[in-house]
Amino acid sequence: MFFPGDIQIYFEVCEVFQGFGNIDEAVRVAKFATGRFPNDKNATDNLVAILVSAQRIDEVITVYRDIIRKAPDDQEYYFLLADFFIDNQKYDEAYRFTVEDYPEIFLNSVNGMNIQKNAIANKTVEWNEPLLEEIIRIHLNKPQDPIIMGDLMGISGIYIVGYDYSSAFSYMGDIGVVVINGEYTYNIPRNLATIEDLKNFSMLKYINLTLHSSTGYDELKNLHYLNEFFALGCGIDNIEFIINLQNLRNLGLSNNIIKDISPIRGLEQLTTLYIDGNPISDYSVLDDMNIPGLYR
Repeated sequence: MFFPGDIQIYFEVCEVFQGFGNIDEAVRVAKFATGRFPNDKNATDNLVAILVSAQRIDEVITVYRDIIRKAPDDQEYYFLLADFFIDNQKYDEAYRFTVEDYPEIFLNSVNGMNIQKNAIANKTVEWNEPLLEEIIRIHLNKPQDPIIMGDLMGISGIYIVGYDYSSAFSYMGDIGVVVINGEYTYNIPRNLATIEDLKNFSMLKYINLTLHSSTGYDELKNLHYLNEFFALGCGIDNIEFIINLQNLRNLGLSNNIIKDISPIRGLEQLTTLYIDGNPISDYSVLDDMNIPGLYR
């Protein structure tokens, strides 16, 4: 069987089939062309254009994912797929793809970071801690409508003082406190049962928790813009979640129950580290790290 060596012929055949409304045949020829000319991006673009015109969204996603699987170093198709998710209002998929699956791709360039922010912005927040949701709704003056992650992008810092703080400083009374952006203060009647909802505050640069026993720390691993994290006297025993927080400069983990500090090894930007008051027996991980402010 004779197969033409000019890719343009395949494009023309696809146009003919499209003109007669035979999309299945147009797709078949376009897919054959991508196999015949695997290194020609025009062949892929032609296939995607046909699928988009026919609203075959899932097939477009499959095409992009196949390309990424075969050529994982080609950033262009990561960006194209992320934009495709956004354009088709698949915000959950866009979030998973840019934040959870391939954050290193999108954090390495201005274009990538902008795509990631767009992917994040429209994702609806699903709350696990009603008390934090209540505070944020008051803060945003948004009592009923769904909160999207874009609503939270203006929050760069959160400081939570635990309900048990009063046991150490009785003059404060039986209250806990949430401070947002160092300016807005809200009293809370109890500790937050979980802090996992903080994962939705994608632009957070600092988190400070004081005497606040809670769960959900593992969910903070994708807060890639975080520069400062303090959790003082919070009952933490595992810090594996910090491995991905490569932009951390200040880390405070005093007075917890941490034994293993090996996850700190990869945090090359650290300038301050508080790990005093923990049952740590092996500090060797710090031997090759130049941390000017080290308190152990």
